[in-house]
Amino acid sequence: RRTFSGYDEIVSEVRRLGLTLGSQPFRDAGDVVVSGRYERVPVVVRFSNAENTPGLNIRMQAPATFMLSVVPAGAKVTEGGRMQVRTTDDLFDARFNTRTDQPMQAKMFITRPVTEMLKQMACSRHTYVSVGNATIELSELIIPERGTAQHVLDHLKTMYRLAQLLRLMPGADRVKLTA
Repeated sequence: RRTFSGYDEIVSEVRRLGLTLGSQPFRDAGDVVVSGRYERVPVVVRFSNAENTPGLNIRMQAPATFMLSVVPAGAKVTEGGRMQVRTTDDLFDARFNTRTDQPMQAKMFITRPVTEMLKQMACSRHTYVSVGNATIELSELIIPERGTAQHVLDHLKTMYRLAQLLRLMPGADRVKLTA
């Protein structure tokens, strides 16, 4: 009961997610965390009710050789790249800013399929995506109310596909992934 105190509305969803990832949910301070594997890749899913923390945070290891961030247009962000890059979708570019410090690698990476994956991950104006430091990370400001487990699994599926494309980037074989 202590593990899910304050998270009564998503207990069954988090348990389902734990089964899928082969992990037992646990408490980390005020957050509920599921740390397991998706398609044999280490992932950490964190749910938080804290005021200054995203409600949902998903982190997956990936052989990222460059930094890329996707943030809602107009959001004040101090982290991430300095240079804005365009995707293959003008409507997406109007809703989200995609930034990097390595524009050549980013332009090589951001193809139409990658743009579609970024659109799937950035499913609301409250979603932030970052790629770099051997991870793909997705944060949503609020915990999805309905179908939480399926929502997270959909993101994990897209993140996994994106990680597979990152493996094709030059230098990806030199990125060390740790369990």
